[in-house]
Amino acid sequence: MSEQEWSVRIEATGPGPYDPDWADLVLEALEGHGPAVSVGRREVGVRYSVLARHAEAAVLEALRTFRRALPDLEPVAIDVQTVVEQERQLAASNVPELLGVSEVADALGVSKQRVAELSESASFPSPIVRLRAGPIWERSAIARFLGQWARKPGRPAGSGRARTRS
Repeated sequence: MSEQEWSVRIEATGPGPYDPDWADLVLEALEGHGPAVSVGRREVGVRYSVLARHAEAAVLEALRTFRRALPDLEPVAIDVQTVVEQERQLAASNVPELLGVSEVADALGVSKQRVAELSESASFPSPIVRLRAGPIWERSAIARFLGQWARKPGRPAGSGRARTRS
């Protein structure tokens, strides 16, 4: 098995305080590993890459590299993934699919007016936001509702006036 590139994220704590000047020193210490650093008062997040044959070796190499560059910090979390997997995740949208009243009506096979009526019932999902243009729902919430909805076709009895021909 040949070596592959792994993206490593380590979160750590230390005596602090940490500031942008300190972060620049970390970037220099991890030069050649494509580092990125975020700092809080006593918390530090570092992302960089290492070469290794498998995930366990990547963790060990990441920790060796981290301890050489940042001996005063204590790692509290580590995450490794191949750079290929990281790029795949970054390319995927992290925005949920959103639906307005027209899209919900299409998904449920009802009119927009019926969506307005349904949205008043306790079993209907709450919109994630209400804009001047109308409410917005996540598709997944509407799909869950559709899965448990006992649809009754047609108009309820007595819902309109009877018409007579003269």
